[in-house]
Amino acid sequence: MTLITRIVQRSVGVAATGGLLFGGAVMAEVRPVDGHSGAVPESISEPIPAEAPLAEVPTQDPPLMGTVPASEDAPSAAPQAATVDAALIAQTYPQPVVKEVYSAKGWYLTIGAGAQTPSDQTVNSTGTLVSPFFTPLLFNFGNNNSTKLDLGGGFSGDVGVGYDFGALRAELTYGYSRASLNAVGAANPIGFGAFGIVPFTNNVSGIINKNDVLASLYYDIETNSRWTPYIGGGIGYTNLSTPSFTLNGFPTNSVNKGLFGWQAKVGVSYAMSYNSDVYLEGVYQGAGGYSSENLTFDAFNSFGGKIGFRYRFGARPLAAAPIPTPEPEPIMQPAPAPAPIFQPEPAPAPIRGLW
Repeated sequence: MTLITRIVQRSVGVAATGGLLFGGAVMAEVRPVDGHSGAVPESISEPIPAEAPLAEVPTQDPPLMGTVPASEDAPSAAPQAATVDAALIAQTYPQPVVKEVYSAKGWYLTIGAGAQTPSDQTVNSTGTLVSPFFTPLLFNFGNNNSTKLDLGGGFSGDVGVGYDFGALRAELTYGYSRASLNAVGAANPIGFGAFGIVPFTNNVSGIINKNDVLASLYYDIETNSRWTPYIGGGIGYTNLSTPSFTLNGFPTNSVNKGLFGWQAKVGVSYAMSYNSDVYLEGVYQGAGGYSSENLTFDAFNSFGGKIGFRYRFGARPLAAAPIPTPEPEPIMQPAPAPAPIFQPEPAPAPIRGLW
């Protein structure tokens, strides 16, 4: 009996040991390194629904790293969408054309020089029916008291200061011009009918000086180039000085009169640089009529042209630096949790004492 008993005991012990080993391997729980037992996380154990959006699909390998929620991607996509919308708006609406400024605005100095030719000036005598400039004729039946001064051209120039408002400019200038007195003649024929005598003329010499102080206003025609046509005019004070001369024994006195003066100009300027430009202009000037002793002088008119130079004091404006578009701040995302390292639970120690 002892032998049989031992055999049975050994069989039972082997069966129990095998059962424990097999059951322990099957039913053993998976435990992490920290020693606590736990189940596989839901993000791993649960299957991804078929209709889940792409933003919720795990993007890391292995899947144990977890998924990035869709709410975390939305802020980073918003700045990109705003940038695209701004580019589309800039392409849809035309951008304003920026005009280049070739000349400085504000104060400037101007100087010009050229020539002018006055029109013949008519002089009327109020003291006698016969012009004192001519030998009295026996058969002078008409009122022939008009005499014409034959004038020649001469130098013309001006200098002044101005202010450029943009399209309009204002100037205050001093101008000087001179003309020559070449001859004196009768303004009307002397005599009557076929017996009329050719108007008497006589060569004389003398200089007519004209000084002006004029305030003028100009309009610049914008061409968005270095060339700028302009028109303008002004009024002011004119001093006219005529010479004295003697004709046929009749002396005339010199005249120095302060008169009302005017001018009109048309021209074009070229901007050599931001602070300097040159110009070419045509000028019409005039002064009012005047009287001296028994003589009455008509208005003094002249036509001429000038070339000139302007120097501008304005400083070139600094170009405004473009405001940089701030880049979207990066969205800091939390670092993924380290993947847990799972280790199988050690096998139970063998049961001793059953052999």
